Amino acid sequence: MHVSKIDVKQETPVDHGEIVCCSIYCGPEANFGNGKSCIWVDLLDEDGRNLLAEFAPFFEDPSIKKVWHNYSFDNHVIGNYGLKLAGFHADTMHMARLWNSSRRLEGGYSLEALTVILLSCPMLGYALVKS
Repeated sequence: MHVSKIDVKQETPVDHGEIVCCSIYCGPEANFGNGKSCIWVDLLDEDGRNLLAEFAPFFEDPSIKKVWHNYSFDNHVIGNYGLKLAGFHADTMHMARLWNSSRRLEGGYSLEALTVILLSCPMLGYALVKS
């Protein structure tokens, strides 16, 4: 999930931030056409809030396990839209901190930094580019 309209150094995600887009990876067995197993949801236009509401059954279903990157932040921002997340399975940022607690000094825990170090490829948006 990408969020805008929040100054993370000055504000908490409670009642702040606007979801710009999110991606939902469903595993290699899913096929949304042309072999794609990921859904990219663009919420920038004026109907973004209504589009996100269409995904409420997915986000609120505890039987669908979800992996997040920085779950505590995302949980608050998506809660600003009236959604109650369920089905938490893992948080990649938390796992990265457990794996190496000194990454803060070695590039941090952003999804981009972790992609470069763990997958040896740069990340453009959510698209991985293999060199």
